[in-house]
Amino acid sequence: MYEIDRLKTSIWVQAQIQLCQQQHLPMMVVRKGHEDAGMVIVKQDLLNGHCHVWMQQRDHQGKLVWMEKPAAGPVTLSEADKFIERQISFDEDLWLIEVEDPKSLYHPEDIMQ
Repeated sequence: MYEIDRLKTSIWVQAQIQLCQQQHLPMMVVRKGHEDAGMVIVKQDLLNGHCHVWMQQRDHQGKLVWMEKPAAGPVTLSEADKFIERQISFDEDLWLIEVEDPKSLYHPEDIMQ
């Protein structure tokens, strides 16, 4: 079995889109980053003016993990957009994918296991 963080980012993103389609959750690529190794931000829109923002990071052992940013729990869409824009200004290789998920069914960290 291969490690998930060795997959090309573009392949991982396509797999996420397919998984969301199976759950009838609309997901779209809003910003394409580096095809092979770009990190990913997932904006999970709760369709009530709030969202969760999940961002890939490496832990102290170098393993890819998902962190909820800019805070744990839902933030306003405006707060999320400001955070995402700051991250893109630091790393132009970032991907941004958005999923419409009012019931919070999608969790990117579940896919990383």
